[in-house]
Amino acid sequence: MSFEKSLVIIPVLNEAPRIAILLQKLRQCGFKHIVVVDDGSTDQIEKEIYDSKVKILTHCQNCGVGAATQTGIVWGIKQGFDLFFTIDGDGQQNPEDLVKIRNNLEEHECVIGSRFLEKNKIPFFRRVANKIANVLTGIFFGVWVSDSQSGLRGFSLKVAQKLTLHANGFEYCSEFIREVNHAGFEIFEVPISVKYTTETLAKGQNFSEGIKTFGKLFLRALSR
Repeated sequence: MSFEKSLVIIPVLNEAPRIAILLQKLRQCGFKHIVVVDDGSTDQIEKEIYDSKVKILTHCQNCGVGAATQTGIVWGIKQGFDLFFTIDGDGQQNPEDLVKIRNNLEEHECVIGSRFLEKNKIPFFRRVANKIANVLTGIFFGVWVSDSQSGLRGFSLKVAQKLTLHANGFEYCSEFIREVNHAGFEIFEVPISVKYTTETLAKGQNFSEGIKTFGKLFLRALSR
């Protein structure tokens, strides 16, 4: 398993003020190959990406974080990458935690960063919503993890090639876990840190989006 052929996928929607700093931190952590999937942004985010080696893929319209992540995975497989990483574009996650995930991929095919395996200051609604999502993921898909909605993940080419993802929105997080488990791979979790700001809270799942996500998970479970 070669770390030289690792790809970091960043799905973004209107993250122009934060993307340059995130890319710089990823470079400092040793990640050489990065693809930014612009999911229909209206803030001309590409003008804030000064790193010429970063690949930019663009959706003409907003399709959802799940769709953007899938676009990055498909592109990475075609380019011959061996390892895949995902990180949110809003800056709430620490790129150094991706190094921790990468190191654990020496022994595991799929590693997820969990905000709930160490002490983090997480807003009440986010904590409750994630707990509910964990329970629903367990009930609907038979997989129990501590942070099913985490966007910080790492997985091998073997896993990427087995994924059959259809969810376009946030529900893709749970669908991803189902697909990995269905393909016979173990899901290993490592503790990560998280930093919420007014901006990241505004862009994440609110109550209505949470209800929609849970409804989609239910329908997805029925269609298995």
